[in-house]
Amino acid sequence: MQREEREIIVDLLQYLTDDIIAGDMLPHLNCLTQDDKEYVLCEEKNYGYRKAAVVLIDRIQRRQYGFQQLISALIQTGCKHLVKLILMRQNGLLQSLEGY
Repeated sequence: MQREEREIIVDLLQYLTDDIIAGDMLPHLNCLTQDDKEYVLCEEKNYGYRKAAVVLIDRIQRRQYGFQQLISALIQTGCKHLVKLILMRQNGLLQSLEGY
């Protein structure tokens, strides 16, 4: 993942971790290793959705093509509103997140 992509993810981390269910996204994230996926599932089982989402985002940021696969996984799991936020931020259209 490129630096600019990481910055976008960090800026939107709260929104991502509030809304995604990590376990549902795993089948759509081929950039992750099997160990990554197992770790995310364990975190989800033991600590809940939010902790698993934090771990998932951390692992995605370390992988090549992670940003593109994150976008695709969000679409495929019904989180198009998050894709909209990401694209708005990426295109410089989102200066403030107040109201979201």
